[in-house]
Amino acid sequence: MKPKLVFITFFISIFITCQREEIELSGKEELKIEIKEILSMEDRYKALLAFNALNPKGQAAYWKERLNFIIFSKNYSFEQIKHINQLINRIDPLLYQNDILALEEFYFFAEEWTISGLNLFEKEELFFIAFQIETKDYTVPIVDPGNGGGSGGYQPNCKCNKSSWAACYFGAHGDCVSSNCQSTNWGCGIIGTSQCDGECRFT
Repeated sequence: MKPKLVFITFFISIFITCQREEIELSGKEELKIEIKEILSMEDRYKALLAFNALNPKGQAAYWKERLNFIIFSKNYSFEQIKHINQLINRIDPLLYQNDILALEEFYFFAEEWTISGLNLFEKEELFFIAFQIETKDYTVPIVDPGNGGGSGGYQPNCKCNKSSWAACYFGAHGDCVSSNCQSTNWGCGIIGTSQCDGECRFT
């Protein structure tokens, strides 16, 4: 190969590599912005919609960022932080690709993690940490009057998973029920790994 051709080939390869790195860097910056926006959302349904717009890597990144955000914003003990970090270390994009084997292994861990977590946190706090997608502190939600309202009313839209532990624990006991809820959104359950297939009803 002639020296000139070698130089051109080398130059093109360097140019393509730089372009690829710029695209990857731009994508990471864009993801950071998207995650920051979701972290600032107080409405659960809006947060779920934004979460579903992320790809599996982005969804895993969101939950890692969310849990780290909680650690730095709360005055937790060393043992409590250690417990949260155990969950962070288990977060993998495969969990958001509906990988059956990965989910089975994770849910086995999650059950033990939740049980042991009840020795370190109040139930409301544990729900806030691992089962609530938005970062505002757990509160009893305002129930939509159009769906019954008040006692026995329903939350509008799909915001919980019917088989999830403490699916509707917002500082008050509630049940996750089917009602008229129809949704294909994911992001419910522990670290958002389950489908949102129900509405919260408080009695």
